[in-house]
Amino acid sequence: MFAGLLVLCSFAFPAWALTPDSFLAGLNYSVRQASFNVSNYTDAMSDTDSNGVNDTLSLSITFNSTPGNYSIFTDLHVNGSMLTASANRTAGNPNTLVLNYSTSALQGQRFNYTIRAYDANLSLKYREKGILTNSYNNYQLAYTIVNLTDINQGNTTLLIIATLNVTNTFQADATAYLKHNSTTLTARSAPNLSAGLQLLSFAFNNETIKNTHYIGNFTLTRLRINGRQYNLNYATSKYDYRDFARSSYIYNATERTIDADNDNLFDALRLNTSVYTNASGNYKLQVNVYDLYFNYIKQITKSQSLDNGLQYITVDINGTDFYKRKLTGPYLVYLKLKQGSTVIDELPRHTTAAYNFTQFEPSESPELFVTINVTGDHLYGRRNASVNVTITNNGTIRAYNIFLDVFDNYSFSQTLFISTILVNGSKTFAFNFSNINDTLFTAIADLQNVVEEQNESDNSLEQPLKINRAPSIGKAPSSNPNITTGEQQLFSINYSDDDNVTISWILNGSLAATNRSNYTFIGNLTNAGSYTILVNVSDGYLSNHSSWNLTVAEASQESSPSTGGGSAGTAGSSGSSGDGGCIPNYLCSEWSACINGKQSRKCAIIQGCSQQIAAERNCTAEGNHAPVFILSGNTIENEAASIAESAAAPAANQASRAPAISGAVVSEYDGGASLYIGAAAIAIFMIASFAYFRFFRS
Repeated sequence: MFAGLLVLCSFAFPAWALTPDSFLAGLNYSVRQASFNVSNYTDAMSDTDSNGVNDTLSLSITFNSTPGNYSIFTDLHVNGSMLTASANRTAGNPNTLVLNYSTSALQGQRFNYTIRAYDANLSLKYREKGILTNSYNNYQLAYTIVNLTDINQGNTTLLIIATLNVTNTFQADATAYLKHNSTTLTARSAPNLSAGLQLLSFAFNNETIKNTHYIGNFTLTRLRINGRQYNLNYATSKYDYRDFARSSYIYNATERTIDADNDNLFDALRLNTSVYTNASGNYKLQVNVYDLYFNYIKQITKSQSLDNGLQYITVDINGTDFYKRKLTGPYLVYLKLKQGSTVIDELPRHTTAAYNFTQFEPSESPELFVTINVTGDHLYGRRNASVNVTITNNGTIRAYNIFLDVFDNYSFSQTLFISTILVNGSKTFAFNFSNINDTLFTAIADLQNVVEEQNESDNSLEQPLKINRAPSIGKAPSSNPNITTGEQQLFSINYSDDDNVTISWILNGSLAATNRSNYTFIGNLTNAGSYTILVNVSDGYLSNHSSWNLTVAEASQESSPSTGGGSAGTAGSSGSSGDGGCIPNYLCSEWSACINGKQSRKCAIIQGCSQQIAAERNCTAEGNHAPVFILSGNTIENEAASIAESAAAPAANQASRAPAISGAVVSEYDGGASLYIGAAAIAIFMIASFAYFRFFRS
């Protein structure tokens, strides 16, 4: 009996068909072909040497197939390993095949296996994976682990020894896994083992232990013997890596900050490294510094002559190196001790305190800054422009060997060279263009990062150049409007322009409003006539305008006198016609019903000169009692109250009323007693009018 693979039947099968890659690629899915089908599979254990302990696991497969030669495999998965058995078969229905495995290679109670079948052309015809065996508790192993121990062998070797009880002679192939912190060491052993108690030793040499820089208990996490893995948690005795050192080594490292000029900024991070040397001579200490994400900061190598014994090497890492990289700590420091080019020891890692790069001195460096200025007639719609590109050094030292790349998004491209720019100095390059289209200019200083700077983000700039175009305007209303006195007219525009614009509304040559997209013309009883409304939109260089001719007509009215009966109302209005005392007097009918929000009436002049009076008013649908207003002085008053006042006042007082009719203020009508007074006034006025027509005009 032997551990590992047991091939029961040999056959001709090309080696390339069994490569790990091709095999593993095929484990991902099952395959069923009509030419080959497995109708049954079983498993069992048996005692082939009749010693009372099962020593063989048998997998039995029954299949049907079309005529031809087939190669059948079973892959047995044992604790992360795979054992394969195979055989050739010629078609026969049914056909049963048994593939055997030695139990000495097994570990556990149940096993997972896969069945594969190929035809003579190496084409996969069948695969079934994930088949579980029965559960088996008692079977014969080639060995059992009886004991584990560890020994320091003369400070030259750390030995891990496994005592095995071997039942069958076999060639061992074993690996031990020894862990400390997050690092695992491995050692291999491959002795011939015979029946009985056998020792399996794993040697970790002194350099291996020294390089761990570890003091404490190691852990044997697992043993792997002939493909069988044993998961362990065996703790060794306590060991000190210095006991195993036969060559020089780094003992430890500490750090502190240096502020030489007392400005509360660190000039350096000082690393103190203690080194134990077994011989005097010249040594090199290589220091590599990273941040926690392994972004590189600095590498420093310092050579120093050291005597035998415990020695010290001090390395200063400039604070400007941390500031320049803009990386925040804690920082990771890796140390290598060399003699010549040979590394004799490495300190796995030293982690510093949590510094911020702003705690260190800024570095002395140039600081390049790019600006672009575009001027020219393109602002006025013409296709020519001048582009000035300026590169400035805002740093603390002069800049050398600067390349400036300037290009647009068409075909223009130039690379310019500046040998030096002094601190706060600058260099300007002018480019003149004609017959140009809209484009985008880009200027980049030090594209290849030849100049070392603290801030590289302001080394490039983009500047668009657009041929300016006058704003476009859409207007409403689209045609010239007509309104009557007392109405309002809204004028509005929409415009498009990429720049900030100024909007001016001009009424008959005078500025009426600015910086708004609409303007409302408000009519009243005296401004019938023609008006020009103009709107101008300007971006500061180009402008566009639009205009309307507005006609304002007088509100319609009836001028024929009323002689008929029925109830009628009068409305008095005072004013001066310029002839020295014209006092108009009217006889008006009652207001009509409220139709579509409007009421109307008819008025006839009965005395004096003509004066326009309202023949129409707004109303509400709820009734015909909306307040009525006439113009009197500088105030629009309730009509009923005004009529009452007109009836009560002498004619001389009416003649003296002020003629102004603009800037009116609306006083709300309050009913009540005024309504009765108004009614009485109307009655008196009607009686007086009737007497006038009856006696004085006849």
